[in-house]
Amino acid sequence: MNYLLFITLITSSVLFQTHDKKMTGKYKMEYDYSYGLLNGTINFDDDTYVRVQLNGKKINGDVDYKQYFIFLNDKKSNLQVKFPRREMGNDTIFFRTIDLKDKSDDKQELTIYGGKLIKLK
Repeated sequence: MNYLLFITLITSSVLFQTHDKKMTGKYKMEYDYSYGLLNGTINFDDDTYVRVQLNGKKINGDVDYKQYFIFLNDKKSNLQVKFPRREMGNDTIFFRTIDLKDKSDDKQELTIYGGKLIKLK
């Protein structure tokens, strides 16, 4: 009986845990293949970020924390970066970029390109 209670407590704590962790720190942003010109660094500060591309262009944006995914929304852009929330603590986070203006009403997403975020120490 104690074993069953223990398993129930562990399962419920995992399912109902709050997602209060936020993205912080500096990451190297590497895009796949021919989109290498977009590479650079990204600095997270809880709900905002500043991305600096290799050509020196700075892009500010907001971080939107959902239950299963984290979305990076560049200001003045229709592109959105998306990655699973469970990868937040990893040294390498794989992402994909979605064009919001091509998103249809049936919630299907068209991935424009992908890449990875690598934690800088």
